[in-house]
Amino acid sequence: MGDAILEPLKPKGPRLRSGRLVLVLLVLAFAVRLVGLGHEVEGRYYPDEGTYYHHATTILDGELFSSTFVYPHLLYYLDALALWLASLFPRAVAALAAGLYGVEEPLAVSWLLLRGVVAALSALTTVPAFSLGRRLGGTAAGVLAALLAIFSPVFNEGSHLNTCDVPSAFFATVCLAFVARLIDEERWQDYVWAGVAAGLAAGSKYPAGMVAVAIVAVWLRWRVARRNFSLGILVAGLAALAAFVATTPSLLAFPDLALFGGRGIFFGARQYGEGGWIGVMPQSNSLYYGQLLAESFGWPAVLLGLGGLFLLKPPERTRFLWLLPFPVLYLALIGSMNMVVRRNLYPAIPILAVFLGAGIAAALAWLRSRLPRPVLEAAATAALVVLAVGTAVARTAEQGISLSRPSTRDEAREWI
Repeated sequence: MGDAILEPLKPKGPRLRSGRLVLVLLVLAFAVRLVGLGHEVEGRYYPDEGTYYHHATTILDGELFSSTFVYPHLLYYLDALALWLASLFPRAVAALAAGLYGVEEPLAVSWLLLRGVVAALSALTTVPAFSLGRRLGGTAAGVLAALLAIFSPVFNEGSHLNTCDVPSAFFATVCLAFVARLIDEERWQDYVWAGVAAGLAAGSKYPAGMVAVAIVAVWLRWRVARRNFSLGILVAGLAALAAFVATTPSLLAFPDLALFGGRGIFFGARQYGEGGWIGVMPQSNSLYYGQLLAESFGWPAVLLGLGGLFLLKPPERTRFLWLLPFPVLYLALIGSMNMVVRRNLYPAIPILAVFLGAGIAAALAWLRSRLPRPVLEAAATAALVVLAVGTAVARTAEQGISLSRPSTRDEAREWI
């Protein structure tokens, strides 16, 4: 999608080593995401997955536009594309589903394929996360950011379901990768691609489109510094709007229903702002999401990362501060809602992994500079890395084992 996310893969000079690291991280990410992907796929216990399957098959049946806008429509079209591609190779797809996951029922195979779309986008989030981490603290920060994103048990949980939240996180992180380039230098193409990615984030999950505030922030930074005007913000805005409308074209077919209908774009805003369901209305939204973040990364990573952020050097600190508006405002938004849902946190998890990775890398650099011998440096580095990512790795490994086994619901269904 452009230099910002593909830069680590370019085999030139020192980038060759980074490219190899990214490929290793991608293989690891796909392995983690694909393990247990067929969990409860035959039971189909998650109603939202059925919504995406329904709309995907409706598109394949010739109804290209939907009159409901509870969710934006990008994932509907991606799912339809996946089902269409699978229909070209039915025997190969059936053999893979049966061989890898023991899934044979045709509908369950389709369900599995659609989960694969989300799992793939989740794994690919590794690339922009690494790119962002490297800009904030070098290769070590990039690797740590990618590892924290890969092994977040909360993010991994959502990566095994066909819902819009993880895809929105991918596109939001891509947007921020282009914004990070804009922090260093204004380029027209970066405004365009940042806008496109922001539009695709909104086309996946409406609130994730808030990532566009990062574009506005960096544009304002340059206007204050240069005391001039630039059309970059307009270019980015038009690109975002075009991407959003292109992925939810039903906006043009049913504008009244989209804006004013009972199941229009603002359905979620009304529900989260005024309604709520039993079981998802805690006493403190902030405390709930804070505990979820600790669950996502582990307290050692959170404490080391936050502490290390104070050790960032001035250039990296500047980039960090200008990347803050999106996660801060997004967390404030979901924290102010009338109810909480775990998956609402997903769009912010990769960039928070980046921040923690940069902080941990800075703490590592500070510690190594104070140790007299290389052996001690190596031992301290290994110990700190294990401490930082060990909790998340252990939890995700346990989660993978659980997802690879039949659930009690599956066993009950088989018994009945």
